[in-house]
Amino acid sequence: MPSATTRAPFVLATPTPDPRDAPVVAPGIDHPSVGLDEAGIPLAAEGTLATYVKELDEGTKHEVVVFDLAQGERLSTFSIESPRYVRLESAGNRILAAFDGQLWSYALDGSDGLLLEHELPVHYVEPSQNGRYVAISGRGEWPLQSVAIIEIDTGERLVTLDLAAEFEDWKGEPAIQRWRSDEELFVTGVCNCDSGQPGYFGAIVSIEGAVERAPATLPSPASRRVERRDQFPPECQFIGYNGARSIALIDVATGAVLAEAHDTAPVFRSWELSPDGSELIVVSLEADREARAHLNAVLDSGECDPDGTGPPSAERVLSLLREGDTTLEPIESRLDVLSRWYDPLPIFECGGEQRAGWYAHADRESAQWVSPVGFADHLAFSSDRCRGSNVSVDMRIGAALVDTDAEAYRVFGFLQPR
Repeated sequence: MPSATTRAPFVLATPTPDPRDAPVVAPGIDHPSVGLDEAGIPLAAEGTLATYVKELDEGTKHEVVVFDLAQGERLSTFSIESPRYVRLESAGNRILAAFDGQLWSYALDGSDGLLLEHELPVHYVEPSQNGRYVAISGRGEWPLQSVAIIEIDTGERLVTLDLAAEFEDWKGEPAIQRWRSDEELFVTGVCNCDSGQPGYFGAIVSIEGAVERAPATLPSPASRRVERRDQFPPECQFIGYNGARSIALIDVATGAVLAEAHDTAPVFRSWELSPDGSELIVVSLEADREARAHLNAVLDSGECDPDGTGPPSAERVLSLLREGDTTLEPIESRLDVLSRWYDPLPIFECGGEQRAGWYAHADRESAQWVSPVGFADHLAFSSDRCRGSNVSVDMRIGAALVDTDAEAYRVFGFLQPR
């Protein structure tokens, strides 16, 4: 078995042989590398680079692309073939690929392959903000309690911790939540069970190998948070929505209410906060009179609907809540708002029709959006599959058509090379 610092040759990078159809990683033949400068940037780069993965062959082939938005051209591409899920992340000017229980690091053209991990079945992958380190933890049929921190440039494993050995009362699988800084990692214990169980807690791990129990209330990395108020009791989520009659934007540091909107009926389903925390897109249900009466009766009584049927009819509505406002402003297009928030903004089309994607909140809770663009966070945008149809997905970034004919896309990095 190769060491953790094994480098793959430019032409072909083959992971450790495995009895389970080991995948093969190699630079793309149809789009050869244009060469890299000393910083690892393609020599022909002129403007912002988008790094994305194009999923093909029912998810068994992934084409990794570096696209120059200024020139409107691909600069490099390479492929990853695996019968299993492939996860990609950007870390500085390197691309991290986790698949088949292994973690590899590549230059932007697929060259200089470096096997970072081959012993710990890799599931969670989280690069540090400075792109120097990557934290990983495993996941298997039974929870694995190990966490590792690896230096990306050298492949050296700096830290390996068995959290069950560090804490006698540690429970569950270690899920990497976020880097608190370039030197500290926040990990929580996750219960692989049908419902939450008491006794699970988090840990803070440093690149020096120090570990301590995380405080019960760890400060949020965000400056703003959102609260639903006057909401359904947890046991009354019978309609499939996290219902409430008001929604508020809160300053995390002071607890001050920066904006709050009230209504007698909408059921606030989910939301999305702008990068600067000053605006909030809210998805709600605009119920008819009968549904309003029904929902308000449940909210007032705190008793759940015995049938579990929810409101008889309701229409999804998009609104905007701005800092300082006390009312929701209806909006027609979420896409228009996102175009103000993010530049560049990937847009995904399914057979020419814009489709929904996935958005993950900062706290890692996921919600499926019904409006026409999808992404995972402000540095990772992912398309929704064209479920129930046979047409392929196209991707635009801004007004430019960047790529076509895929099953799904994920834009996992934007780079400013010059």
